[in-house]
Amino acid sequence: MSYEYNITANNRQKKKEKSLQPPVLPSTNVVSTLDQYKQQTSQLPEQIQLIERLFTQTSMSQQEIQMKKLAHFYLQLNRSGTVEEEDRLRFGAHTLLSLLFDEKRRKGAEKKREEEEEQGRRNDLTEEIGTALKFFPNRQSYQNILAEELSPFFQKFVQDLNNGGMHSDIYILEQLSEVQGALTTIEDHIESILSFFSNRLSLLCENYKRDYGTRNVQDKIYETEETLKKFVVLQDRLKLVIVKQVHQCLETKREGHPVSVLTQVLSDMLSSDKWKREIVCASGLALSILINAMHVSGSPRDLAEQLIITFFPHIQIVSTSQEKQWTDRMREMKIEEQFEREYPDLSKLMMYRGILLAFPLAVLTCDIDRCGEKGTVLLDVLLPTISQLCHKFTERYTRTLALQCLHDCLIKMKEAVQEMSKGEWSQSQMYKTMEESMDLLFEDIMDFVWKNSEHKFESIVDQTKLIFKTSVEIYEMTSKVIPQKDSSFIRNLITKCLSLDWHRKSKYHLLLVLFHPLGAHSVLSMDPSFIDSLLMAMKDPVISSPATSMLETFLMSHKKECIERGEKVEESYKLIFPGLMRALNSMKVGYTFNRGLITHAIPAIFKIFPDSFQELISFITSHTEEYGGSRENSIKALLSVMKIGRKMKMIAGVSLCDVVRDEQYRVADIVSRAICSQSDDLCIDALELVCISSKDTEEPSQFECDMVLLFLKENLKTSRHGFRQEALTRLKKFFVRLRDCTKKIIKKDVKAAKKSFDMMNEIISLLVFSLYPGSPFSRTCTALQLYRFFVETWREISDASRGMMNLFHRDILFHCLWDHFDVCRTLSFEILSLFPLTNEPDREFYNVIDCALRLVQSPRARECDSGAQLFVLALKKYVLPFGYTFSFQEGQLKTIKIEDKDKALLSIFQEVLRLLEGHVGIASVDMQKACSDSPMHGYIITLRYLFGNTRIEDEKREENRLREWKDMMERILNVIQRVNEISLLVVADVAPEGYTSTGSYDCSTNPAYTGAIGQMITVASWLSVKEVALLLGTMVNRLPFPEKGSGEKNIISEGQIERIGKMFITVLSQSRHAGAIDKTATGYQVLCESLFHSKNEVLFNLPSLWLQNFLEMIRVTTATTRRSAGLPFGVCAILRAEILHQKSAKVLLPSAMEHLLRLATDRWEDDASIHDRHQRQVHAINILRHIFLDHDIASDVEQYLSPVIVMVMNGYHSPSWAVRNSCSMMFSVVVDRSIGSKKTREEHHQGERNGVTFREFFGRNPSLHPFLLDHLHICLPEEAKDSVQQTNVFAAVVLLSKLLPSSHENPNDPLGASPFIPIISRCSSIPDFMVRKMSAMALVPLVPSSDLPQFIDRLIKSIPEEGEGEKNYNKIHGSLSQIRYLMHGHISQSLLTTQLLSALSEIFNQFETRLWYLDAKKNPVRAISAELMIIIHSFLDRDHKIRKMATQICLEGLSHQGNEKEIYIMKSVSNEQSASLCMDSVEDTQIISLIVFLLQHSDYEVRNLALKRMKKMSDEQLREGRVQDCILQMMKSETHQSCRKKLYRLCRRIRIPLIPTSSRDASKDLADTWSLAMKHLNSPAKADILSFLGYCISTAFDEEGCRDALPRLAGEWIQLVEEYSTSDQLVDLRRAVGCSISSALRYHTRPDSVTQFRGVNPNVEPYIVRAWLVLLSLLEDEDDQVRDEAAEFVSLVQQRMSGDERSVLNVRPPQAQMMLMNLLSRHYPDSQIYRGYLTKDLTQPQDPAEVFRVLEDSRRLFEKEEDNNYEEAVIMIQLRLHHLHSLMNRDQSLENRVREMTEPFRANLKEMYTQLSMHKDAIRASAFWSNDVSFHPDFFLPLYRSAVALFTLNGVDKFRRNITPVDQTSSQGGRERFVLSSPFVSLDVVIQT
Repeated sequence: MSYEYNITANNRQKKKEKSLQPPVLPSTNVVSTLDQYKQQTSQLPEQIQLIERLFTQTSMSQQEIQMKKLAHFYLQLNRSGTVEEEDRLRFGAHTLLSLLFDEKRRKGAEKKREEEEEQGRRNDLTEEIGTALKFFPNRQSYQNILAEELSPFFQKFVQDLNNGGMHSDIYILEQLSEVQGALTTIEDHIESILSFFSNRLSLLCENYKRDYGTRNVQDKIYETEETLKKFVVLQDRLKLVIVKQVHQCLETKREGHPVSVLTQVLSDMLSSDKWKREIVCASGLALSILINAMHVSGSPRDLAEQLIITFFPHIQIVSTSQEKQWTDRMREMKIEEQFEREYPDLSKLMMYRGILLAFPLAVLTCDIDRCGEKGTVLLDVLLPTISQLCHKFTERYTRTLALQCLHDCLIKMKEAVQEMSKGEWSQSQMYKTMEESMDLLFEDIMDFVWKNSEHKFESIVDQTKLIFKTSVEIYEMTSKVIPQKDSSFIRNLITKCLSLDWHRKSKYHLLLVLFHPLGAHSVLSMDPSFIDSLLMAMKDPVISSPATSMLETFLMSHKKECIERGEKVEESYKLIFPGLMRALNSMKVGYTFNRGLITHAIPAIFKIFPDSFQELISFITSHTEEYGGSRENSIKALLSVMKIGRKMKMIAGVSLCDVVRDEQYRVADIVSRAICSQSDDLCIDALELVCISSKDTEEPSQFECDMVLLFLKENLKTSRHGFRQEALTRLKKFFVRLRDCTKKIIKKDVKAAKKSFDMMNEIISLLVFSLYPGSPFSRTCTALQLYRFFVETWREISDASRGMMNLFHRDILFHCLWDHFDVCRTLSFEILSLFPLTNEPDREFYNVIDCALRLVQSPRARECDSGAQLFVLALKKYVLPFGYTFSFQEGQLKTIKIEDKDKALLSIFQEVLRLLEGHVGIASVDMQKACSDSPMHGYIITLRYLFGNTRIEDEKREENRLREWKDMMERILNVIQRVNEISLLVVADVAPEGYTSTGSYDCSTNPAYTGAIGQMITVASWLSVKEVALLLGTMVNRLPFPEKGSGEKNIISEGQIERIGKMFITVLSQSRHAGAIDKTATGYQVLCESLFHSKNEVLFNLPSLWLQNFLEMIRVTTATTRRSAGLPFGVCAILRAEILHQKSAKVLLPSAMEHLLRLATDRWEDDASIHDRHQRQVHAINILRHIFLDHDIASDVEQYLSPVIVMVMNGYHSPSWAVRNSCSMMFSVVVDRSIGSKKTREEHHQGERNGVTFREFFGRNPSLHPFLLDHLHICLPEEAKDSVQQTNVFAAVVLLSKLLPSSHENPNDPLGASPFIPIISRCSSIPDFMVRKMSAMALVPLVPSSDLPQFIDRLIKSIPEEGEGEKNYNKIHGSLSQIRYLMHGHISQSLLTTQLLSALSEIFNQFETRLWYLDAKKNPVRAISAELMIIIHSFLDRDHKIRKMATQICLEGLSHQGNEKEIYIMKSVSNEQSASLCMDSVEDTQIISLIVFLLQHSDYEVRNLALKRMKKMSDEQLREGRVQDCILQMMKSETHQSCRKKLYRLCRRIRIPLIPTSSRDASKDLADTWSLAMKHLNSPAKADILSFLGYCISTAFDEEGCRDALPRLAGEWIQLVEEYSTSDQLVDLRRAVGCSISSALRYHTRPDSVTQFRGVNPNVEPYIVRAWLVLLSLLEDEDDQVRDEAAEFVSLVQQRMSGDERSVLNVRPPQAQMMLMNLLSRHYPDSQIYRGYLTKDLTQPQDPAEVFRVLEDSRRLFEKEEDNNYEEAVIMIQLRLHHLHSLMNRDQSLENRVREMTEPFRANLKEMYTQLSMHKDAIRASAFWSNDVSFHPDFFLPLYRSAVALFTLNGVDKFRRNITPVDQTSSQGGRERFVLSSPFVSLDVVIQT
């Protein structure tokens, strides 16, 4: 049973307590006034009634509802204008204000806030009271009343604020600021309010600095964030008043003025990089508002110039303003100095955003003089600066904020354009800038869109969409304001969006923005294939959601345009039918991939065109073949369309069979065939069609019920997990609908629900009987999942629950508790937990505990887990409800019932702990005995499960009982520590896998602990360590931690928690067993998470102390362990716990990263030796690698990528191999992390790679740019020629090679790629081949597409022509490699325009004078010729003259065999490239001659390439005589294995005649071919030869001249087929057997073929029958592909022999089994081989003594696994006996002979039960439930075979008479009913015999 840790398990209780908060009580004045109203009238006014009800509620939650009603009353007064008495309103205002300022309520809210761990919505009525005051009647007289009532309250409130106030007061101020009548009062006290905020923020900052890294820091962060947010709200609502205060502060220059303090506090907060991002945002906005208010006088231009001087000092301007007061104030407050020197980039960005939002538009758009260039703050200062920061920020949250800031900038631009549209700005610089450089400006913005539109984080993508949408809106508005602007920019955007790959999600979001002004017809004119491409892309579920919006928009627009044009609406949806049909016909196999088109496109069509349903059905049935589909495609399409129609209420379940009018497509036939088909997606579609309904209570039709039953019978056993989950989802919907409609029916008439109950009982019987012993996992798991669902949903219906939960079912479920698979055991436990108790709980409890005790003492982990689950079952059903407990002393079990439930619970824990202590004592003395007879892990699992399922509340226990729990906890920790000490002797060994041992289990001191015994000790030890870790994790998760100063009230103390942590650290620091380390880290993380949730300061700080210990351990350790063993796991567990708990403030992570980087870069100054320094470097690097690999931590360490890459590059210089090796592993991780994740589905992009461009990468990591330049300069000095540091160079060029190319580059960019180009180009002459190759790849991102022609031109010219003197062949090869990878890189990313490609084609003409490199006689270096051929082949058209010349040279070279002294690999590579170029360049009429020529080449690579090409050629081309003769000749002479495999495969595919037409002896020729194949059988081509031998047999069948040799060949063939079809053979060989049989028996696909052949050669029939039987065994193979291929052939045989053209769907293997058995019984009933197969094991029943030997293995640690987990022997037994019974009815002699077997089977059953009584002691010692061995698969199968055989051979009556004596000998009294009765009944139902 898997137990999931839930750290917030107690939060549900806290949420429940919230609703029980006591109500707020009225003041004395309110009570007296209410009493007066009651005395005056019996009918209180509505307002007074609402106030009275407010104070009669029993909880604050109920008061909240009444307060909302009062607010609604006031709102209605405002709307209706009704006049209300002033006295009543005065009373209402007084009541609300008394509640708002109630001191007790405020203090209660403050206390509640401090107590809650997670800050959530405040339930203190503040918001509700504020809403009521906001809606207070808005007449001036009424508002004056409100102001009068507020005045005394607010004066007292201000006094509290002056005394410090409370955090909850900020919410009161926020609510009052929205009340019109309260504004005057607030304005009168604004200085006190500002003073409150300044003092509070100052105090919060001081406390934050003091508590940084402690438990309280989260509260400070929350309070600061809330305070800042409310202050910003007040600034906005009280803008004018605050401006006055600011001016007053500036005039008086009073020290300590609230404005001065606020400004300084906010600036200090922005100067720190430790604050949360949200706090920085609010601080930036608040400070911007304040400094904007400091501008007293001057024009907007004056303020704009001063703004630039203060916050943009790098921008030079010509200031014309004499007003310097604002700048001077910024300097006086040191804001200018702090901003420039101390503000982090994020704070600067937030200040820029604050300037955008706070400063007037006139300031941002006024003209400024930038040293001769005119501009504006918005366009020329803010926009470029923010854009630069957008490039710089790499972390996802900061990049989101940067893009959000960029969007705010665009919003300001939009506002400016709106002002321009009024005609007032035509002469402004803003207008001129927009007019002159609008396109260039927006191209830069679009650059952000293209780079971030496919980002892996949705927040960044969302901001990108907003930026794009706003940009388009601005451009459209600008085009209207500036008439001469053309629309090329928008049209270019549309063209670019349409050209984007259809499998990019961003394409649809961007197109939707551009679509509306165009319309559907315009889009179709620009891209006629728009509909087809859109629908094809929608097959992908990732794309389908955004593409659906696009499709709906298109259809709506097209429909509207058709109506406007006067065209019929039908034309719109008929336009989309062909494209939809093509998309449906092209659907791949796999339900997940097809789901997008089915669930999105079709509903979108029906949504826009509801009347198109029937038209689409008719279109599918009549036009499928027209659009490239088959009948199977039409069935898929029909099911999909009908399914969607059913969901959208277009058809009902009753009329489902009448939807399709075409007789060839009857719905009942289609659905039934689809359910039994081999296609998973087709089967699921058919099931969904009958399961779904638009109404939850719609009664299922008989057809739907029949199809669901058919599905369960045919598909209950399927090995595909995805299919099972999809099916279960749909079945659950159907059964819920069946349940709901049954409830509805029962209300009217119980008898009318009989149909539902009958169906439910039939399904339950099917599910229960599928749980027979030895049932395969797929059947068991599916049955249990459905069973659990039935019990959970139907048990409320009493008539149904009786049929689902009886004793028979309970017994079966108990025995599923020790299934081999965890999920089955867990499901069984969950179902049993829902079963009701019987009338004998005492006996049940005894039986459960008795079995549990035997199971937990088993050495097998599976049985220990089952026993622990039984303990939990006993706990839930007997201990907690009734107080049962037990005692187990000296082998005697006693059960006790105690009234005190807590004492009973404690007793269970104590007894399990006592038994564990006994086992630990045995392990201390004799580990071998403990591992085999008394393992420790069983009881540890039990304790873990008990803790995990028990809610322990400390505060509810008495002192004596609490002391008992504490004592037990101390005992648990003591025994666990002892377990760890014992187990660590093994798992901390040098070789913890058990093959060698040291320490206490040294082979030299104890030779018995070697081999299997050593492995047994290892397994037991690591299981113990694993369970200890999980137990400790469960304990700390479930037990309440002690609060500060209240440790005596808790079961677990602070010291014990610290002790648990030390246990974890001990294991992590010493263990070398991977499994032990992993599970210990899991438990350790749970402990750390629990500590981070603790309010106890001591406990909260423990993870920090442990992290310091780990880091210190790394620094001083000298141990050498593989990849640092458990140290990385321990560090990551602490860091992950901090991240999962504290989503914002991460204290430990930065300090740990800094510490690790210091160690990894060897910057720790101490006197350690060189060896020790290298050792700690290795540990630090390994830990860093784990941190970056951890998905929970990786996103928070992205800012450390640059220093880590620098560390890795420098690490390659280390003299220590261990350091260099660790750096290599680290390098692969950081490269993957830095390049980024996958952008698009790779299968839709031919050759397109995912990653980032050079500019993006170095924009995120700017410090790497100069470092890599220096690094490469050092490693590649200009004067060095051959001696370079290749490892360092290789790492650098690999990093660069992972980047993507770009279309252009800014020459002034300081992070540009141009400085790298000469250095990387220098690598072309390095002798190392791989360095040359990688450097060529590294050039790709460095050279922009626009410069590619010139760069390649220089490279070609650098290659010497023939006769130019001495040549550097390394440099020549390097230059050609650079050309090759540059072309490939840019073409794959679709960066080369038509003009660029044309220019490159012309440049390649220069190769004409360099084609001599292709001539082997002139060029001795074949690698150069190969590289040149790749370039010509890949990048030049077939008609290019250079390619034609190269082809001719290559043909001549292939004809010349070359110099044998050449390096062979270079020669073969060159020849291979020559052959590839020639085959793709010659005319189609010459390809056959060329292929024949290449097949005779001496190099096997050339022959292999030619054979590969032949696979792509048509069968007509390959059937030419010369090709076939060549292939037959090659078969005799070919020596290379790869070529030989392709030859045999090709022969079978095109069915080459193995007998030449001129043959004189066909038998001899076939025998020679057979002998040749048999000779090569033991080669790697074995699988292909096996398939080929089947083709030989088929040839022998067809050729009359070979009939004499057929028996011999068939005999040899069938032996091979039987040998290689067994489960111990490789999957490829078993697949080859199936292929061989399908080739050999292909004649069987013709009607009457069996009868015709039997008369020709009857001697071969036995071999044919044996082949069919082998195929029958393949239908139960464990591999899905083997089964499906066999079933496909059986389906083909059935279809061809039956002549049923509608049977186009391949059936599943179970149905294929029955088909094949029917075929054998129909065509070979007299075959002795077939009859022998049917009676197999019937003539010689299994020896009972052999059966009972399984008891000898019941205590073994390692169980023997099944060879085949899919095979079901009981199914085959029933099938065989069923067909045997049918044959007996037709053949009397067979019946008489078989009847003679009755007596042996009767005697066999008696002997089995005799043996059962003889083995009572062995059974008692085994772990079988109730000692009933019949539930064990090894016992069940022989018993079952005997019982079913007797039933089949004798009939029911004789069967019962024969079994009567067995009943009398049984000691189990009725248990045999399960064995002898239930399974064959259930399985008979399953296979429908």
